[in-house]
Amino acid sequence: GIPDARLAVVPAASHLAPVEQPAAVTDLLVRHFSTAWQPAYETGQHAIPAAPVKPVLAPPPPPVAPVAEIGPTEAQPEAEVRPDRHDIGLKVRREVLGDAHVDRALASADAFSGDFQEFLTRYAWGEIWSRPGLDRRMRSCVTLTALVAGGHLEELAFHTRAALRNGLTADEIKEVLLQAAVYCGVPAVNSAFKVAQAVIREETTPQE
Repeated sequence: GIPDARLAVVPAASHLAPVEQPAAVTDLLVRHFSTAWQPAYETGQHAIPAAPVKPVLAPPPPPVAPVAEIGPTEAQPEAEVRPDRHDIGLKVRREVLGDAHVDRALASADAFSGDFQEFLTRYAWGEIWSRPGLDRRMRSCVTLTALVAGGHLEELAFHTRAALRNGLTADEIKEVLLQAAVYCGVPAVNSAFKVAQAVIREETTPQE
């Protein structure tokens, strides 16, 4: 009645092993019950079936929000259009140098020099002379000094005329040239005085 084949080989026992060899039988029973509940991979027998694993269900996804209806696209504000610097420059150039001078300069332009006249109008007059940081009187003072320093007497002639148009008096132009003599040199200003004097006489002498 002992459910272990090892009891059949108890020495010196025939039919009544518990009576004939009680110590040996007890030892076999103890070893049997102490190993009967070990996992099958250790004893090779009496494995306890594993409990079925309950699958873990993932939580349901959140409800999808309804998609709003797409209405007509709102019109975007148009980008600010920058004014044409050529048009601004041409206006300032005429105001400072006079229509006659500008007309002569533009009329003499051809395929070779036309791009340079375009550059002067757009950049020198449209970008620089039109800036609000200095008034035209101050810009004329700076220009006269720079022309004296560079020895550009032809340019000095029509910019002296422009300085008078921008509001400088003959005495103020004289002071600008005297100031330039200190920093640009007496010979340069000696030639500048001759040019400026001729222009001032022409512009300030009453017409008969």
